[in-house]
Amino acid sequence: MRLIIFPGVGNPEQPKYKSVYRLLESAAQDRGYKSVDTTLRWPGQNLNGKLTLEGAVAVAQEMIHSLEVNGQRYDFLARSFGCYVALKIALDKQPNHLRRIILWGPPPYWLMWEMWCRDIESNRQLVTKNNFNLDESFFSTLVPLECILPEMRYEIVLAVGDQDPYVSPVYFGYIEAICRDRISSEHCQSLSFRPAVQGAVHEVTEDAPAPVIEAYLKALFE
Repeated sequence: MRLIIFPGVGNPEQPKYKSVYRLLESAAQDRGYKSVDTTLRWPGQNLNGKLTLEGAVAVAQEMIHSLEVNGQRYDFLARSFGCYVALKIALDKQPNHLRRIILWGPPPYWLMWEMWCRDIESNRQLVTKNNFNLDESFFSTLVPLECILPEMRYEIVLAVGDQDPYVSPVYFGYIEAICRDRISSEHCQSLSFRPAVQGAVHEVTEDAPAPVIEAYLKALFE
């Protein structure tokens, strides 16, 4: 089984994020994934092009197409903005060999509007610091999770940290309430909302306390 990791807005090669993806890659290998792919990079990272959902989907679809052609089974593990990309591919392309989608900390649609539309000028420093290229066109390409999740036909795991400043457990409760009628129905195979991981923030790294890491990985992989 292969695992494809969908990064967030920030480039995984940046010092802030390297430890996030090393932890996920190592944990996935320990849990039986024969191959873990961490190579996805979105347009706009490293200031190459501009980040949009459509552009990110196009990049990921190239990789997914090759797996589909070769008949390889695979899972998605997406974090932050990458959750939007993974879900959009699953909704629009309906991959035959996709087994499971694991989501960590998908930010609310309203927050994406607040940060990257209403207050984009005040967030320019964050854009520069994390070395990605994003403008007002980014938000207009997004689709609310509330619209996508109830339409999913795959096994989906959703998890969040109770200390995440962007994605609150209350928001997860709201999403779960919207999806409740579809859970375990014929239309939606499985939506599993995990209890909020105690002590976990948006970027869980190798330096996090051992109990937090253990609970975080359990929420994602078990």
